[in-house]
Amino acid sequence: MAIRKEPKFAEAVKKLVIMGGAILESGNIIRWRSSIFMLTRTPAHIVFHSGIPITLIPLDVTQQCLLKPGHIDRIMRSTPPFHVSSKKPV
Repeated sequence: MAIRKEPKFAEAVKKLVIMGGAILESGNIIRWRSSIFMLTRTPAHIVFHSGIPITLIPLDVTQQCLLKPGHIDRIMRSTPPFHVSSKKPV
């Protein structure tokens, strides 16, 4: 909607990371499509043709990567740039 209402919006976005679609795994709706792209075909088309640099993370990734509590603990104990703070910014 923002891209349609303000064409310069796409120029202002440095990059976009999207989780959706499927490559080797079957999508959760039909082959190669996840529900996010099946239910939002026109908006997805607009975004993918907007010129914004896009990193697409397909459904396949969720079949290969598993984030366990131990991983989260390790991230929380790490130092920048990987540290995720639970404190609110001042």
